[in-house]
Amino acid sequence: PALLQVSKLNAFSAGATVTVATLIETGLTTEKAVKRIGIKIVNGGELTTKNLTIEVPVTASVKSVVEQAGGKIV
Repeated sequence: PALLQVSKLNAFSAGATVTVATLIETGLTTEKAVKRIGIKIVNGGELTTKNLTIEVPVTASVKSVVEQAGGKIV
């Protein structure tokens, strides 16, 4: 899969839901890339946005980072 650093999620507002569609809308990935190889959020940089709901695959370390920022993985 294409790897996206967790710090890129700072492009979202607090409380946002992160889906494949919202990643494409914000320009963080393309529909072509997602269809071809998928996407996964990996650790890298700092997550400063609070209370995100993540609906795409993440690594175990990212799950911990998101939860520490008040968010959740579904």
